[in-house]
Amino acid sequence: MKRKGKQRLWLHIAIVAPILTVTMAMLCAWLMLRGSLQEEKFHLAVAVIGGLCGFLLSLYTVLRVPRKKLLWGMVTSISYGMALLLGNLLFFGESYGELGGVLLPILGGGAAASLLGTLRSRKIA
Repeated sequence: MKRKGKQRLWLHIAIVAPILTVTMAMLCAWLMLRGSLQEEKFHLAVAVIGGLCGFLLSLYTVLRVPRKKLLWGMVTSISYGMALLLGNLLFFGESYGELGGVLLPILGGGAAASLLGTLRSRKIA
């Protein structure tokens, strides 16, 4: 028998977001140490990590919520971006130099995942 009750989606997102971000950052660091990724491409790697994490978190949210999928997908990506900015400011004492270079890929990934999650598969008679 399944237990009825509220599912805490925000808790899942709060746990998965830092783990996903750190894992992808460690992958990029490993690629830099191997020499596959040049250090001059660091800003590009940050944008890719942010965009991919925003996409995956928003897609997970969109697949879990029953209604208003576009809204909740975008709320997830915006809150992820704000958490990154706040964490950088609190832990390192610095803000991002180029705010658009970090937030635009996150919002773009969130928008793409939200639109992807709202598509329905239609059955043809």
